[in-house]
Amino acid sequence: MTQETEQVLYPEESSIQSHIQAVERGLPFQVFTRLQEELDLGKSELAELAQISTRTLNRRKERGFFSPTESERLHRFEALLKAAERVLATRDDAREWLKTPVRALGGYSPLRFAKHETGAREVFDLLGRLEYGVFS
Repeated sequence: MTQETEQVLYPEESSIQSHIQAVERGLPFQVFTRLQEELDLGKSELAELAQISTRTLNRRKERGFFSPTESERLHRFEALLKAAERVLATRDDAREWLKTPVRALGGYSPLRFAKHETGAREVFDLLGRLEYGVFS
C-alpha cells in the first residue's frame, strides 16, 4: 500500500503519525512566531506558557527548531486554539475565551490552566462540555 493510499484510507492516523514525527524531530521556530500571532500574545507570554526561558528561546531561534518536549508544549496551545475556534466559531472569540479567567477552571484563563498537560486535558474537556451544552 502506498503512502497516498494510506492517507486516503486512514487520514487521521496518517496526520497523527505525521504530527508525532514532526514533534520528535522538533518543530521549526516559525511555529512559535505563528502561534504568537494567532494567539495575539507577546513573545515572553508565550514563552512562559510553553515553559521556555528567554535564553533557551534565543538559542532555539538560532538553531531553527525546538526540542521534542518544547514542540509538544507548543503543539498543545496550537491544538487548544483550533478546538476553541471550532467550538466558539471564530478565531477572535476563541482567542478571547482562551485568555479570559473561567470559573470552571478555578478562575484561571484556559491558556494558563493548560500550561501543564493535566490542565490542558481539563480545558479540552471543558470545550467538549461547552460544545455539547453541558452545564459547567
